[in-house]
Amino acid sequence: MHEKGIADPAGFVLTLLGISLVFLGSVVVLLSVDRQTRKRQAAALVSKVPNDLGQRRALLAALGSGTAPERLTELRLYATALRSRRWMVLLQTGVLMGSWGSFLQTPSGGQVSVAGLVTVIYLPLLVFSERNARVADTFLRRYPEGEPMGDEATGDRGPVA
Repeated sequence: MHEKGIADPAGFVLTLLGISLVFLGSVVVLLSVDRQTRKRQAAALVSKVPNDLGQRRALLAALGSGTAPERLTELRLYATALRSRRWMVLLQTGVLMGSWGSFLQTPSGGQVSVAGLVTVIYLPLLVFSERNARVADTFLRRYPEGEPMGDEATGDRGPVA
């Protein structure tokens, strides 16, 4: 017999908050993707966008050794895209909250397995999203839009801080 305790209402609230975050995160992410698509089209960059790891590597390489002026627009778009993915945290947190809220409502071995699996999958994604966003922030601080790159001939902006 299932006795109702504090876990049942807490699980319901956690699940409800999780669903709300997933909905809000979905809307924000869709708007962000649309904005990024329009920026890429305006810059006439129609090539396939590399995944997060590829974008991060390109930005780190540019931060370490400078970049050619002709790649600056593309790299700024990569950085903006990575930074905008910080909003994915809402979706990921919502999924985590929903799975643990469901477990609290009806605790069972299956529910804890699902909640644990979701945690193992989504927790590293939260960390990677934030790490990538910080690299993007650093790049955009070093190469803000509308600012020339320093020595246009070499792309050298001086020593890397």
